[in-house]
Amino acid sequence: MVKNNDDNLMGMISHLLGYFTNWIGPLVMFLILKQQGNSSALENAKHSLNFQISMMIYYSIAGLLMFLLIGFVLLPLLALFALIVTIIAVLRSYQGEVYRYPLEIQFLK
Repeated sequence: MVKNNDDNLMGMISHLLGYFTNWIGPLVMFLILKQQGNSSALENAKHSLNFQISMMIYYSIAGLLMFLLIGFVLLPLLALFALIVTIIAVLRSYQGEVYRYPLEIQFLK
């Protein structure tokens, strides 16, 4: 079993990897932590993976809306939103909380 500080660190890494690697990093962390049976870090990895998949959907919709010129405003706003909530998620998960993102679609329950 992983110690509590390691738990917090693994949860934080899941959120950071999500920002830099999209869904691949959180998926790898989720699969590793699922084998360990690690509860709070596993929950953080699950929320990070859900959020990254949700953001891919939102980015795709905004990309399609570029034909109507709305997407040119939405894409930078989505990118800024993702940066801000990822920073919040990193800080809260390091403090031991399980962070659930706003606008996160629950693909993994």
